[in-house]
Amino acid sequence: MSLRAPRKGENYELSVDLNSEYREKRKDAIKRVIASMTVGKDVSGLFPDVLKNMQTDDLEQKKLVYLYLMNYAKTQPELVILAVNTFVKDTDDPNPLVRALAIRTMGVLRAEKIIDYLCDPLQKCLRDENPYVRKTAALCVAKLYDLKPDLVLDNVNGGVVLAAVKVIMIHMRNVHREDLIKQLVRKMAPPLVTLLFSPPEVQWVALRNINLLLQKRPDILQNEMRVFFCKYNDPLYVKVEKLDIMVTLAGDNNVDALLSELKEYSSEVDVDFVRKSIKAIGQTAVKIDSAAERCVVNIREPELGKQPL
Repeated sequence: MSLRAPRKGENYELSVDLNSEYREKRKDAIKRVIASMTVGKDVSGLFPDVLKNMQTDDLEQKKLVYLYLMNYAKTQPELVILAVNTFVKDTDDPNPLVRALAIRTMGVLRAEKIIDYLCDPLQKCLRDENPYVRKTAALCVAKLYDLKPDLVLDNVNGGVVLAAVKVIMIHMRNVHREDLIKQLVRKMAPPLVTLLFSPPEVQWVALRNINLLLQKRPDILQNEMRVFFCKYNDPLYVKVEKLDIMVTLAGDNNVDALLSELKEYSSEVDVDFVRKSIKAIGQTAVKIDSAAERCVVNIREPELGKQPL
């Protein structure tokens, strides 16, 4: 349905009122603009005038301006860029409602040109001290994923990932369809794996949580053992957690790869890590009867010719 043109002079009157020196008159003009927009009139020509009223301490007025911006973001993307600075400024506002409103509106605008300006404020809001702002930011991440998945896969927040997995795990208690359970389990694996590329401190927290998750559902990462193989520059506390997880994931289909890896670890120079690696081999032997003999061979080989540990 085509937009109905406003009456002659109506836009001019609204423009004058939107630029009035009186705050209440400007606010009333914004309400009239929204009313005209709601009934299908084209008030896009007032974009610059409405935009001037975006910087205000009046939360109601700000919501009205944001509503106008959301409506015309797709048809006037080049003008939406003019509002970016105010959006970014509002994400630092002392009022958490304003911060949440700003990040939510930026996510809803869905204008290609505004995406690059969204990343930094979004990351900041994901770490906000207010839970409502963090929740709003997390929802905005999902919307951003629809527009540009690469940015989200790079923007990754360990706390959000673990919280989301926790929510899914809780609700899975009431799911009785095996096909749906398998689908949810399959979708949880990639986000958890991405946490292993975080700094060591974040990795450790993630690994501890993964360890707990595997005690409940060992099938979550049953095909992802290799991502837990230790790196040469991993701190000992990270390596220890990875060893525990590898043993938990050990099965007939991956035990050979695991034993080969543990054999390498048992030849390291770090005595504590060597002890824990040999202990992991023993735990694997107890867990998988069919691999017990191979485990014993792997324990003996690194000990030959070495000093007592």
